[in-house]
Amino acid sequence: MKNLIFHVPHASTYVPADVRRDIELDDAALAEELRLLTDHFTDVLFTDFLQPGDSVIACPVSRLVVDVERFADDATELMSAQGMGAVYQRGHDGRVLRRNLKSRDEW
Repeated sequence: MKNLIFHVPHASTYVPADVRRDIELDDAALAEELRLLTDHFTDVLFTDFLQPGDSVIACPVSRLVVDVERFADDATELMSAQGMGAVYQRGHDGRVLRRNLKSRDEW
């Protein structure tokens, strides 16, 4: 039997405090954005099926911090034009999420 790798990029709702300071939404608006843009419970979806040797690769932070499924170069990322490149500048509705992208390359 072959081992499987489960990729779970968008299950986390964690936003580190230093990133939270750069997000311009109030707490209620941020909670709603997280509700809408998180793939809730996908991190536990496969747990009953994991076999010895299988791996789960899960992003530990929300896609609002960094979207690990975007291209590294925003010039080649289609969603970057919507403010949703590797590091989101805008939310689902186009509202400004954050302007300060000084940490983009770090993420």
